[in-house]
Amino acid sequence: MISRGESRRSAQRFGGTYEAEPRIVCELAFDFIRKNQRTEAGYTLGAPRIRRIRWDLGSEEANTLADIERLYREDMEGREGSGDAIHIPTR
Repeated sequence: MISRGESRRSAQRFGGTYEAEPRIVCELAFDFIRKNQRTEAGYTLGAPRIRRIRWDLGSEEANTLADIERLYREDMEGREGSGDAIHIPTR
């Protein structure tokens, strides 16, 4: 749930999704990446959760959609015919 104050600072709104100004870098853990044409990015992270806030990184150092696409592509090339999701082990 986004607070009223945060929704006013959001850059854009897409239905129930807000795009916020990139100020804080969060390290995410997730179980898999799946292609999803219903999202703007084209991918969905399965069971995403915040592992920690990375105060040591600036927004320009955060991973991008290109990194998600690379992870997905590399995993699909290594696993022929095993579906449309990649599974990432969490530590």
